[in-house]
Amino acid sequence: MRLGLRKDVGVMPKVSLLLDSNKYRRLGVLVNGAAAIDGKSAEDISVMLKMSEPTARKYMRNPEKLPWETLCLLCRKLGIPIEELRECVKY
Repeated sequence: MRLGLRKDVGVMPKVSLLLDSNKYRRLGVLVNGAAAIDGKSAEDISVMLKMSEPTARKYMRNPEKLPWETLCLLCRKLGIPIEELRECVKY
């Protein structure tokens, strides 16, 4: 036995706690929620942002990776006020 652990129990895998690991969760909920309310698909968003559909899907999964100008454009097209956007972005 090592470190007092029984052989039949084994070692538990490490678990990462989601305390504040995703500080942009609110931004994702805001953008994806507005897109869902408007009935916009990834294809529609890719046309709005003038990018390929796989790239639009990647950015919709992680909207914090969008450039600021593109994020503002997306919010404007989805009807999200700039004040709500600023509340969600951590500086």
